Amino acid sequence: MDKNRVWLYCRADSKDNSRAVLTTQKRRLERYANRHSLNIVGCSSDIGSGLSLDRQGLLEFHIAMEEGQMDMLLLQNISRLCQDLDTLFQYWQVLREHNVRLCTVTNGEISLDIDPILSGIFPGIHEGR
Repeated sequence: MDKNRVWLYCRADSKDNSRAVLTTQKRRLERYANRHSLNIVGCSSDIGSGLSLDRQGLLEFHIAMEEGQMDMLLLQNISRLCQDLDTLFQYWQVLREHNVRLCTVTNGEISLDIDPILSGIFPGIHEGR
């Protein structure tokens, strides 16, 4: 099975110049996907706040994810997905449950594994202490 199926997601914060921002983001995502031999299977976008996940373009991605259409979500940067840390961590769990990797143009693939984070905060957490 091809593990390089990628969904592109773009989001602009406001209505001012938002179409141009979305176009620029999409071009960057397409270039990144092409450079890394990723097969683009879908793309969606939104204009609005990053504080909530209640957005039409993100819903389109979510439906495709539940149908198993992709292996990776590609964003310009993590703030395009969500700007609320609690909500972001909850959505990471959803991505993990669907075996969808998260990647950004600015940071590359982002680990959705919480164990390294917890180990950094609580040394010895996995040693049974």
